[in-house]
Amino acid sequence: MPIMKCQEIFTIGYGGLSQDEFITSLLQFKIECLVDIRELPISRKQGFAKTALKERLKAEGIEYHHFRMLGSPKIHRHEVRETRNYKKFFSAMDKHLTQSQAVEDINNVIDLSKSMRSCLMCYCPNWEKCHRKPVIEVIGNNIAVRFSHILNGQDHIELYHQDDFLKSSNTKSRRAA
Repeated sequence: MPIMKCQEIFTIGYGGLSQDEFITSLLQFKIECLVDIRELPISRKQGFAKTALKERLKAEGIEYHHFRMLGSPKIHRHEVRETRNYKKFFSAMDKHLTQSQAVEDINNVIDLSKSMRSCLMCYCPNWEKCHRKPVIEVIGNNIAVRFSHILNGQDHIELYHQDDFLKSSNTKSRRAA
């Protein structure tokens, strides 16, 4: 039986980074496509609002795509900030990601990642307490993939393979159609 190649998708949170440090990290890992998964692609942090970020990325030869439905809805973001109840937050995100537009966006991200070295982005530096976690779980339920989380210029790797993830996870399978 031939060995199937496992694709790789990166993730990054820009919190704690300047725009220059952020771009340097993307270039260091040879990212070709930045996938913005913030619900609202705005930021109080200079250089991270959609237009400014997109222009800088273009100048560096990196494509930019925004998928609003993969972002954490405001109500859930605010609640987790107040309660720190990540179990409830991730449960709400799991449900959110079953909506038809979110499923379509997941499939679009998968397609992008097959043709370009891609990186999912939002603000949170810690991916384990971020909505990126349920997003990558859904992706991992659909393709053989390795996720590399870029942390201040270093990467921490977690392996999610479709079959292995389903066997080892306590979460329900959320299969994109």
